Amino acid sequence: MKDNSLQLNQDNSTKREELLLQKAVKRHPIIAGICDYYLVSIFSGALIALVISIINKTFQYPFIIAIVCNLLALIFSIIYHAVISKKVQWLSPGEIITGRRLIHSEKVWINQHGHNRWIEFTFTIMTFILLGNEWDKLSLGYIFTIGEVLIKTLKISIFSAVLIMFGNGKFFKKKGKK
Repeated sequence: MKDNSLQLNQDNSTKREELLLQKAVKRHPIIAGICDYYLVSIFSGALIALVISIINKTFQYPFIIAIVCNLLALIFSIIYHAVISKKVQWLSPGEIITGRRLIHSEKVWINQHGHNRWIEFTFTIMTFILLGNEWDKLSLGYIFTIGEVLIKTLKISIFSAVLIMFGNGKFFKKKGKK
């Protein structure tokens, strides 16, 4: 009995994957790169805030450190999407948000929402911009307490997880699907 239900579930998921592959879906690697850039820069800001709060002393030129970290995040995002993404069998959060999936060991772009996703992408990027502003005081030399860093990092992690789940289709399904 279990084998039949397992086989039926596998057949249904295979049919669903084939239907998703049949649709012509527009790729969004630039949006994925922007999402990854914001995620890397936000969490690098959290790491810098944690280091500064532990040593309880700001760096000499905090604004320059913030610029360098943002440039490194941008370079990392560009290198990942231009070179590394094609060679690895895992997805970055930006790729998940924009509709890239691993199906049969192949990376494919899908649109599980079944509608134009530019409103979703705009909302996602605006949310990342707001989350990135959590660490703006670092560039002015502000020293966060460890509690502030932990609470802000938890808040950012929750918002990021919700955005990833939303992009993964966990909240809304197409009409007619169960």
